[in-house]
Amino acid sequence: MQYPAEPRFARFIGRVNAILAENPAFRRGDNCRFVDDGHPAIIAAFRREAGTQAYGFLVVCNFDTSSQQRIVVDLASVLGTNGPFPCCELLSGAEQVFPHPRLELLLPPCAAQVLRFPRSGKSAAPKG
Repeated sequence: MQYPAEPRFARFIGRVNAILAENPAFRRGDNCRFVDDGHPAIIAAFRREAGTQAYGFLVVCNFDTSSQQRIVVDLASVLGTNGPFPCCELLSGAEQVFPHPRLELLLPPCAAQVLRFPRSGKSAAPKG
């Protein structure tokens, strides 16, 4: 892994803080379900906002500092449907659709993703 000569984390920390501020699901402690099945390097948790049209969030972090890691998450068990699963990755803004409940992610060393899934068929694009 290549490290920059001068570490700059302000943009990343600012984006994380914005995600926390914009989404009430991250301000509750009773809505966190770990879905990493005891993975040795990845922590993955699902959170849901309150309400019938609320979003669900899958937060996945690779704590391995030297190797990429793979994780599989069953989206049907947390979203209650068999798909397709449109989502927006909130750290990058990238949108994608997962066609099947078996979500397989490959994360680079020290990487994180925050995937926002709509509860219904509405868009998963970021607010604003």
